[in-house]
Amino acid sequence: MTLNDAAARAWLERHAPPLVQDLLRVIGWEATIKLVERYGGRHKVYVPQRMSKDHPLVAAIGLEAALALEGEWGGAELRNIPR
Repeated sequence: MTLNDAAARAWLERHAPPLVQDLLRVIGWEATIKLVERYGGRHKVYVPQRMSKDHPLVAAIGLEAALALEGEWGGAELRNIPR
C-alpha cells in the first residue's frame, strides 16, 4: 500500500493516534507527513500564538499549514508526536 492509495489513507485515518488524526484534519496529508518526519519522537512542540514567517514550523511544513496549526493550537503544545 502507498499513501496515494485511497484505501491505505482511509485505514491510516481510522487507526492513527488521535493527534495524527487531528493533524490530518487541520493541516492535511502532506504537511502532517512533513511534521511527523521532522518532529516525530519529540515529547512536545510549541505552536506560537502568532506564527512568524521565519519560525521553524514554517520551514518544516509551509506557511499555510503552520498558520492552520496556529489557528487550532496557537499558544499550546503538540505533545508526543509519534514517529
